[in-house]
Amino acid sequence: MDHLQGFLLSILCAIIRATQWSTSDMKIFAEKGSDLSLPCGFYSDGDNSDKTIIQWMFHNIPIEGNGNHANRRWKPLFLNTQSLINEPRYSIRHKIRNLNLTTSHYATILSISPLEESDAGIYICKTHSPNTINVQYHLRVIKSFNIDPPQIQIPANAIDKAYSIELHCILTDNYHRPLHKIHWLHNNKPILSSSSTKSQGAPPHAKITNNITKQSYVSTLYYTGLTPTVIGSYVCEYERLKKHVQVELEPLSSGMYVIEQTARIWYAWLHE
Repeated sequence: MDHLQGFLLSILCAIIRATQWSTSDMKIFAEKGSDLSLPCGFYSDGDNSDKTIIQWMFHNIPIEGNGNHANRRWKPLFLNTQSLINEPRYSIRHKIRNLNLTTSHYATILSISPLEESDAGIYICKTHSPNTINVQYHLRVIKSFNIDPPQIQIPANAIDKAYSIELHCILTDNYHRPLHKIHWLHNNKPILSSSSTKSQGAPPHAKITNNITKQSYVSTLYYTGLTPTVIGSYVCEYERLKKHVQVELEPLSSGMYVIEQTARIWYAWLHE
């Protein structure tokens, strides 16, 4: 560490020791191996722009911590644009936009790429200026989040028949959560379990089951209906994490058969 870094770090440590945290929290969920950006923005008067100090700090306590951080040890990451850690996966960007002659908007963005499980914890952006602002993120890193199978093709000769599909949404992490909430969507519409009897003339029938283990959560979707109502885009969603799968009709060498069969089905429905 050079003399400048040592000087900045001493200032930062003094600020940390004197600080009592009082800030709103934002919970963030991200998948291991993904890229993450945490923004922090504020406004500053032109006369005070040169006096602004922006610091980022990190503590790897779990989200279910008791919330009392006053006596905890924080790891300094950045002071303004000066890096205080030897970690190439972490980077900082600053953007300044002048709104008028007296007011500017500052935006600092902490980026982590790629995410590792050890990155989970609490991140704090704190500005030291005439208007002190705290932004706090609770980051939870999901070990993996997948949908299986990644693609389904329905045989073309099933275009006028009932067809069933089975999809699995698999969430794995190192936190034991008995109350995971995974949601399913079909063509951007929520899917709810149905108790209707499955038959060729019935509307789509959906059944969702959940299987929970110590470190994984599996939500399984069973979906049955006439093929035109089954094909489309499916999404499993957990918090803000989403996985997509496309259910398509298997292509034929001659597309006329599929077009004619589809037209015949819709014609029959319209004239029932």
